[in-house]
This record gives sequence, structure tokens and C-alpha cells, in this order.
Amino acid sequence: MEYSKSMFSYWTENDFASSFRKMLTLEQFRNEEMQALYQQYLVSGPAEYVKDMFESIGVVEADKKATMFYSVMFFYYSLYDGAKDKKRIKEQFEKSISGLI
Repeated sequence: MEYSKSMFSYWTENDFASSFRKMLTLEQFRNEEMQALYQQYLVSGPAEYVKDMFESIGVVEADKKATMFYSVMFFYYSLYDGAKDKKRIKEQFEKSISGLI
């Protein structure tokens, strides 16, 4: 859980990472290389990592739970970007992921 919280903070609060994430989100539709990077850093790469991590600690239905877990994380990236109260969104994210495993 702590790793996920730190990754959420990184992708939303770090100026470079947040700008990079937003740029990849837009550019994935214009350029195959950017689409590959978007998948690697923000979609299939992290989802696969979470699945592997869940399998390594013996989580039953690791693939399904990893998809659910990462979906929540990805959803909260978008909520955070548009939120006026970013602290509240971050707290909601942390509560949401704590009940998933």
C-alpha cells in the first residue's frame, strides 16, 4: 500500500512526473512512440507490476484484483487533476485502495 501511495503522490504532485503523465495522455493519440510510453508508464506496465506483486504475496485472483486496484489508482489521477481540493482526493484515494486487498 505504501508503494501505491508514493506512486500516486509522484504522478500527481511531482511537477515533472505530473506534466509528463498529462503530456503522454494527450500525445498517445498522435504518435505511436508516445502511445507505447503511455502504456509502459501508465497503463499496462503498472497493471502488470501490480498483478505480479499480488501473485508473489499469494493474493487469490491476483489478475482480477490487480485490475480493480490499478483502475482505482488511474481513476483518482483524473479526479486529482481536476480537483480544487486535492488533499481530499488524495485522502479518498488512500481510503479506496486500503480496502481492495
